[in-house]
Amino acid sequence: MERAVNRVLEAWKSWEDKQTQMEKVAGPGKEETAVIRRLKLEHFQKARNLLAGTLRKDEQPFLPLMNATIRKLEKQVYPNILARLFFRLKNSLFDAPAQLKARETERRENIESLKAELVKSGFKDFAVRLEERLDPQSARHSIPLSSQLDQNRSLDVNLIFEKDANDQFQFRAIAATLKDQQGKQPERAFQFHTDEWPGLKAAHVKNLLEGRAVRQDFTDVSGRANSQWLELPETGTQLKRYTQDYGYDLAKLLHEPRFGPLQSPSGMDSLIWKLEQGHLVPVKWVHANGQELVYIKADPAGGGVSMTDSMQKAVRPEQLNQKLENRQEKQQAVIKQLHRPQEIKQQRKRSRGINH
Repeated sequence: MERAVNRVLEAWKSWEDKQTQMEKVAGPGKEETAVIRRLKLEHFQKARNLLAGTLRKDEQPFLPLMNATIRKLEKQVYPNILARLFFRLKNSLFDAPAQLKARETERRENIESLKAELVKSGFKDFAVRLEERLDPQSARHSIPLSSQLDQNRSLDVNLIFEKDANDQFQFRAIAATLKDQQGKQPERAFQFHTDEWPGLKAAHVKNLLEGRAVRQDFTDVSGRANSQWLELPETGTQLKRYTQDYGYDLAKLLHEPRFGPLQSPSGMDSLIWKLEQGHLVPVKWVHANGQELVYIKADPAGGGVSMTDSMQKAVRPEQLNQKLENRQEKQQAVIKQLHRPQEIKQQRKRSRGINH
């Protein structure tokens, strides 16, 4: 968690930026100056209202400067003492409570929006008690969660939230690390920035870290729907990208004759969708001589589909066909061997019948 910037000083900076823009439009006239002065008073008064009860130690030394600025502006904007008292009373009874209530409503809506975003992305466990996990006084906050994938592997995930210019938390990044607790595989980590990964889900993070490619749909700068395949680099942070110009068409590839024997219980469309999500999918390789369970994944780098057997060893279509043929021949040999004693017995009976 990182501390927010000094909010008292931030109020000054924010006003200076606004004032610069207003002066460019309004010019140096007396009426314009009076309006800008009134807006400045309202700006600092609101900033002080929202700081009430939440001022940090690093901000406290600067509050007297803000109070002095407000008192000076009050006298300039409301030289009449009665008007000035009325302004203070109005702020105390109406403006400050309304501003605090509006801020609380905005925070609640911000949290609910983030929760919905996390659930949609597959990070439901992070959404639980999110309002308690995000410190409203922090500018950047990271929420960790570790999950056990199997007996040997774990996935550590940190969701990173940052405040925007409107003081609202935004879901900015996912820092994930895949660990092999037995040390047989090297640790693999990557930080996914959500603005660069539209539609990224928890399953995508896991599949990418496990070394599989994911198909990403997005809208390009011209507003057209586009897509690309993405893979994580072995080292560094430069992603491997395979755009539509690269020519990798998974649907067309799987309909080629050499992949004709593939059978998926949920159908070809579901199989393609799972592969596009980066899953390792079990399918049946069916041949005239039998069938074999294999696992396949999209392989845009190689321009094809990678297959492994039940022992996680890479196999090719011709190897599978040969394996099934060999198995069929062995089965036939066994059957023939089993029938041989019966054939011999029948031959002996026929021989005895001829002799008699």
